[in-house]
Amino acid sequence: MKNRFLGAFRYLFPLLLVLPFPSSGTGETVLRPEEISRQVDSYFDSVWEKEGIRASKASSDAEFLRRVSLDITGVIPKPDEVLEFLRSRDRDKRTKKIDELLADPYYVRHWARIWENLIVGRDGQRRFQAIYRTASRPWLKNVFEKNMPYDAFVRELITAKGSTDDNGATVFVSKWGDTVANVTGRTASLFMGVRVQCAECHDHPFEDISQEDFWGMAAFFAQARRRPIRNDAKPPRPIAMRVYDRKRGDVFIPDTKQKVVPKFLHGTAPVADRYGNRREMLANWILSPDNKYFARAMVNRMWGHFFGSAFVNPVDDFNATNLPTHPEVLALLAEDFRQNGYDLKRLIRVLVNTDVYQRASAFSRNNAEDHRHYSRSLMRPMSPEQLFYSLMRVTNYEETMEKVARKQEARMQRRMKDGGVPKNIRDNVTFIDRVLERFTTVFENDEMGEAVDFTSTITQALFLMNGNMSNDMLQGNRGVVAGILKKYESSTRRIEEIFLSTLSRFPSKAEMRLYSSFVRKMKGSQVAYEDIFWVQVNSSEFFFNH
Repeated sequence: MKNRFLGAFRYLFPLLLVLPFPSSGTGETVLRPEEISRQVDSYFDSVWEKEGIRASKASSDAEFLRRVSLDITGVIPKPDEVLEFLRSRDRDKRTKKIDELLADPYYVRHWARIWENLIVGRDGQRRFQAIYRTASRPWLKNVFEKNMPYDAFVRELITAKGSTDDNGATVFVSKWGDTVANVTGRTASLFMGVRVQCAECHDHPFEDISQEDFWGMAAFFAQARRRPIRNDAKPPRPIAMRVYDRKRGDVFIPDTKQKVVPKFLHGTAPVADRYGNRREMLANWILSPDNKYFARAMVNRMWGHFFGSAFVNPVDDFNATNLPTHPEVLALLAEDFRQNGYDLKRLIRVLVNTDVYQRASAFSRNNAEDHRHYSRSLMRPMSPEQLFYSLMRVTNYEETMEKVARKQEARMQRRMKDGGVPKNIRDNVTFIDRVLERFTTVFENDEMGEAVDFTSTITQALFLMNGNMSNDMLQGNRGVVAGILKKYESSTRRIEEIFLSTLSRFPSKAEMRLYSSFVRKMKGSQVAYEDIFWVQVNSSEFFFNH
C-alpha cells in the first residue's frame, strides 16, 4: 500500500503545483513565486528524463553566491559576505540572500546601467550621448528604487514629452527619434522582441509583416519631434533635448506617394479619423493583455540574462523560423508576469529560486553538449560593467571612487542651486562615469553570448597587466595585498583571504599546497602574495560568471 501511495504521489505531485492560491481580484489564479519556480523545475525534470540527460548537481554555496550577486547587483560579493554565507547553517539562506540582494542599492545601480545601455547605448562619443546618459541615469535609478511596474516604465519611455532635464524618460524617443524608422525599429525590438525593421524597404522575409505594416506602425511616431536646448555660450552648446508632438504628421512608403495611416502590427488602424496622441495609442496597444509580444519579450530577455541563453536568441528576434526552445515555460512565466502587475523583482525571484538556475556549471560527458535544456549553468563572460565594478571591489578602489563621486555630485548640486549652468553637458558626468566609459570601450562583449574559454584581446590584456588602476591598488604599502598581510599573520589565512576576495571561494587543497610552497620559496615576501593575487584576478575563473 505504501509503495502504491508513493508511486501515485510521484505522478500527482506536478499537478499539485497548479492548485489555486489567493486570487489577484480579477478572477485569475495567482501563484506564489516559489510555486512558479517549482513548476519550472518540474517541467525541466521531465525534459531531462525524456531526453536522457543527467543534470549537473546543485551549485555549491560559493558558486551560487557569486553567480547571484553578479546577476542581481552586477558585482562579486565582498570576502566577509562570502565567509558569512558559507558558514551559515540556515536552510533558507539562499532565498534570504536573494531578497537581500534585491534590496541592495547595487541592484538599483546595476539594472539602471543595463537599461541605460538598452535605451541609449554605451558609446559616449555619439552626438548628444552625454545628454541622454546624464538625463536617463537618475530617472532609471528612481524606476528601480521604486520597483516601477514594467508596463508603466515602458509607457513612460514611449509617450514622454518635455525636456530631458525635467523628464529622463524622454531620452528614448529623443535618442532614436532622429527618424521614424529608427524609433519604430527600436520600439519593436526592445519592447516586443520583433525585428520589424526588416520590413522598412520590403516585406519581412521571415514574418507576416509587410512594408505597409512597418510604416503603419511608424506613423504613430510621425508627430514626435526633438530639438536641442542650447546654453548661452559662444558658440551655443546643447545642454538638453526637448521632445514634443506636432498636431500633424504623415508618413509615406519610400519612393511612393502612398500615405500610410497609423496601424497596429498584425492589427487594424485606430477607429478615429482624427487621431489623438498617437504615441499614447501605440503604448496602449503594446501594453494591452491581448498583445502576445510584450510580456514574453521581457521574460525572454530576463531569462537570457540569468541563464546565459534565452528561449529565443537573439532576444529581440522572435519570428516564424526562430521559435522558442521551451514555449511552455515562456508562456507560464509571461502569464505570471502579466498577472502580477509586471513586477520585475517578483520575476527575478521566480527565476533565481529555481533549481534550474542553481545548477552547477561543471558538466559531465552526459550533458556536456546540452546547450538547449539548461541541465547545467552556462558560463558567461562578465559584462564590461560587471568586470569594472568587480575590479573596483577586489582592489579596494570602490570606496575611493565613490567618495570622489559624492564630492563631485555635491559640487554640481551647489552650482545648480546657485543658478549656475554647465558650459558643457559633460561637466555633469561624474568621475566614475568617465572611468567606466573608458573601460567599456575596451571591454565590450556580445550580448548574452555563452563562452567556453576566455578570449581577451591584446588591448584587454595590456590594460589589466599594465593599467595604473590594477598596479596601484595591488602593490605598495597602501595596496589591497598589504592590507591582507596586516590583517592576518598566517600564510594560510592570507591565501584564503585572497581567494575569498577574488574568486569568492576557499582555495582547494591542491591550490593551498601549491601557493603555500610558493610563499615559502619567496620567504613570505609581500611580492609572493601580490603574485598570487595577480594570478587569480587574471584567471578565466575571475572573468566569468559561472
